[in-house]
Amino acid sequence: MMRWGAACVLAASAASFGGTYVVPTQNASVPGNQSLGLGSAPQRIQEIVGSGQFTAPLVITGLRFRAAPNTGPINFTYPSLKITVSTTQTYPNTNNGHTLPSTTYANNTGPDAVTVYNAALTGTSAGCMGGAPCPFDISIPFTSPFSFDPTKGRLLVDMVNSAPTGTPMGSLDVISFSDSSSSTAALVNGDPTQATGKLNLAGIILGLDTTTGLITAVENAASSLAPGLPNAGIAQGAIFIVQGSSLGPSTLTFAPAAFQTNTVSGTSASVMVNGTTVNAPLYYTSAGQVAALLPSNTPTGAGTVTVTYNGAPSTTGSITVVPNNVGIFTIDSSGQGPGIVTYADYSLVSAAKAANCGGPNTTCGAANPGDTLILWATGLGPVSGNDASGAGLGQNMPSIPLTVWLGGVQAPVSYQGRSGCCVGLDQIVFTVPASNAPTGCAVPLAVQIGNQVSNTTAIPIASGSRNCTTTIPQYAGAEAAVLAGPITTGSIKLAHFSDGGSTFEDDAKFQFQEISSFNPGTQPFAISWIDAAPPGTCTVYNNLNANENPPIASLSKVDAGSSFSIQGPNGSVNVPPGSLNEFNSKGTFLVPGAYMVAGAGGAVIGPFSANITLPPPITLVSPVNNAVASRSSGLQVNWTGGVANEYVQIAVNGPIDGTYTTGSSVACIVPGTAGTFTIPSYVLLALPPTANGASAGLVLSAITLNSFTASGLSLGLLQTYTDMGGFGYGWGSGSFNLQ
Repeated sequence: MMRWGAACVLAASAASFGGTYVVPTQNASVPGNQSLGLGSAPQRIQEIVGSGQFTAPLVITGLRFRAAPNTGPINFTYPSLKITVSTTQTYPNTNNGHTLPSTTYANNTGPDAVTVYNAALTGTSAGCMGGAPCPFDISIPFTSPFSFDPTKGRLLVDMVNSAPTGTPMGSLDVISFSDSSSSTAALVNGDPTQATGKLNLAGIILGLDTTTGLITAVENAASSLAPGLPNAGIAQGAIFIVQGSSLGPSTLTFAPAAFQTNTVSGTSASVMVNGTTVNAPLYYTSAGQVAALLPSNTPTGAGTVTVTYNGAPSTTGSITVVPNNVGIFTIDSSGQGPGIVTYADYSLVSAAKAANCGGPNTTCGAANPGDTLILWATGLGPVSGNDASGAGLGQNMPSIPLTVWLGGVQAPVSYQGRSGCCVGLDQIVFTVPASNAPTGCAVPLAVQIGNQVSNTTAIPIASGSRNCTTTIPQYAGAEAAVLAGPITTGSIKLAHFSDGGSTFEDDAKFQFQEISSFNPGTQPFAISWIDAAPPGTCTVYNNLNANENPPIASLSKVDAGSSFSIQGPNGSVNVPPGSLNEFNSKGTFLVPGAYMVAGAGGAVIGPFSANITLPPPITLVSPVNNAVASRSSGLQVNWTGGVANEYVQIAVNGPIDGTYTTGSSVACIVPGTAGTFTIPSYVLLALPPTANGASAGLVLSAITLNSFTASGLSLGLLQTYTDMGGFGYGWGSGSFNLQ
């Protein structure tokens, strides 16, 4: 029975692969924030990518593009496309006094320019929906490879295309930057018949095919926390993954038995810390990702990882080895969302209970107060002896000062140690507190050892049944709808956003979609991704936008009409469908009062109207601008105002540096009438201390909810969102620091 853990938990770590080196690197696993529509005119684009995006010289053999999510498929034919690559002496940012690229194309081109492609090109992509990036499925193989050395300059990709044949469709994924001091890419584009173009602080997200083994990240196999975060260290005896390109074979290959050999399909990995090198037993290998075990006898401290494939060593990747740092395995292997937690018979704790509940790989519904559960993780700490030989399996580690947190409530632990079957795989046996455990479909679950805090996952907890109760009442039937088959969803949001200081804008979202399918095996957990955490709890996200991507396999837009109306105290406006659209740049339309939203319907969704009230403003009292919060002490937040059925969201953002591309964030949900809430210290310890030219951020927002119905609609959610106060990153002005 225990072998279920190895089959389900470890295999889950091998969910996504690829041999493409992505630049800018911050967009390797997240989409950009803009899209570039394919035009009908000839175009020249020079893209400059900063040398800091590369860890070593590499040989580039091809170029790849991906569609921007939620923008539809791509289809184009260019009778002529010329791509030239060179090493430029211009910079994509003004950091350290650098000068931005010239608007004159010739001034940017490096002396080593090589024409790597000069022919017609037809490209197609199915595109994708949802919050995850689309695949790099538009490929341009180079006729001549290009050797790039980042110590000699920046990478310049110069693309000149003719007018397309027919009308091109679709949009490319793009990252744009608001600050020239931290931009990692820049574009100069315009009419190719002219000598000059327009400079933009943006970059098309590129996939570079390369024969050079490059390591981009070394992460705990369960938490997937990015290097640079305070809880990203790899514990002795833990399973870890190495991400990059050209690290192994193009096809995912597993070892005959997990962590019993140092070489799989020509791939090996070694770790060097303080002059000591250890070989890491492997579980699987591929071009884009390798899974290995960090031996328990690895010294602690800062070190490097090297992957060797067919005798060729990769660039080195940084690793910080620590004694203990738990990562909780999750259902979709992202390090977020529902955690892998089982009952005593190894059936899964889930939002929905299956008819065949009982035994491994079955789903048996929400946990109840008093239940004893098994949490599956890696990183508890080293064992005495040879890991690969099974040393420490089934042995408790009671001396580790471990705490399991369920929505801020401590859960008693009866076992913490290696599983009885599987090298590197840990079990933590805990009991859901009988009297004060929060209930809901997405109760935050985390593990703390000293100042090291795991990734935050979600667990459904119910009282008196195995069916969890959603925090958002309008989602009460969502799990049943997901299990029944395709569902149509409507999301309407009236948002009063801060532009910094006392300036605001009013945005609206009228988004209608059909979810045709979820990733296999995730349907019984779906509501734990979609629902909010219970009031009075906090969730930590592995990114700066408090976002986790539900494992939706197929998502498409549905027609609910071409225009929608919003009627309130200041009159009426019409807005188009889609994600958030600004309709009042001065933020003067959305004021407290009653609102009615309506739509005439479309081919799939029928007519509707619904009402919601925007409450009077809430005032943030403390902390104040330029405040400094001690992460180890927690943070008390106070406000005045608030009415019944209104929620306050306290968001804290922690970037690792002034580029604001990597970091973590916290969202705490509290009843608006509470007036005060203290963010626990274990939550803030998961955020990085403020450093490297960054400012952390705190934003207090108010949320109200209602539902709406229409023919053809499975679930409809109407909400208001109003920024009430804040400072630093996410607010637009002021400063807030974590220490």
